[in-house]
Amino acid sequence: MALTRDLAWQNLDLAYRSSVAYQFARYALGLDYESLPQDVVHQAKRCLLDALGCAIGAYEAPGCPICEALVKDLGGPQEATVFDSGLRTSAPNATLVNSFLVRFLDYNDLGGGGHNSDAISGILAISEREKAGGPDLLASLVVSYELGARVSESITGLHLTARKSVYEMTTA
Repeated sequence: MALTRDLAWQNLDLAYRSSVAYQFARYALGLDYESLPQDVVHQAKRCLLDALGCAIGAYEAPGCPICEALVKDLGGPQEATVFDSGLRTSAPNATLVNSFLVRFLDYNDLGGGGHNSDAISGILAISEREKAGGPDLLASLVVSYELGARVSESITGLHLTARKSVYEMTTA
């Protein structure tokens, strides 16, 4: 009986290690800033600046005061900053408002499997909460774009939006 149980656990461990989620995590944890080519770092910085430009351009969007009022009502620890206003709120709340701002004008970039700049607000909020430096933030951004592109390229026969939705579900 013990042999059967041990074999089952070994097979379960092999199944976990062969899963897509495990492979994604292994890739993400194995990538560090120092291993990135300079042209990749440069492009990551451009993507970040592009998203921030979109957010600045959308600051006077009609929905912005509504989003900010909502996160003020929700409260939470002051661990991340809302673009433009400087409001301090929880990382999920800052992600909500900042994602709205990045997306509002629909000028955000298209790359990494879709509008992967949608992930930038969350990456920035978590980086701020965790007090991560610029290199860690950029490495996280590269991982996000890379995994988005890999998922998108692996799914055939679906419209880009549907592929993006599959990617978002797998990285959530």
